[in-house]
Amino acid sequence: MKINDDHFYHGAALIQIAEHLQFTAIKAVTADGRVSRSSFLVNNDIAVFLKYAEKPTKTFNEYVFTFYLDHLDEIERIEQKAGKAFVALVCIQARQICCISRDELTDIIEERKRAKGSAEDRYTPYW
Repeated sequence: MKINDDHFYHGAALIQIAEHLQFTAIKAVTADGRVSRSSFLVNNDIAVFLKYAEKPTKTFNEYVFTFYLDHLDEIERIEQKAGKAFVALVCIQARQICCISRDELTDIIEERKRAKGSAEDRYTPYW
C-alpha cells in the first residue's frame, strides 16, 4: 500500500488527538460512498477536517491554507453527521498544529465575503 504525504502530515494531528485523555475512538468519515482522505470522526461525535501546509510563504512567513468550495461542503457534511466539526491546520516545517471550529472558519469566510462584496470559488483565510 502506498504512503502519501498526507498520511504523514494528517497522522501528526491524529496522534495529538489520540493522546488526549478524553479520546476513545477514531475512524475515517465516509461521504458519498467514499472514504474521505481528510475527514475523521473522533469519539463518534466530533468531526475533524485536516489541512496541511509544508512551509510558510517567503514574503510574509505565514502558512497558507486554501479552502475550495468542495472542502467547505465536506466540512458542512461532516458536521451534520457528527454534531460538531473542527478544522485542524498542520504547519509542517514549524511542527505545529492549530485547531479551529467550523463556526470560526465560517465567520472568517463570511467576513471576506462582506469585504469583497461577493462569494469566491476558494478562500485563503489569514489568522
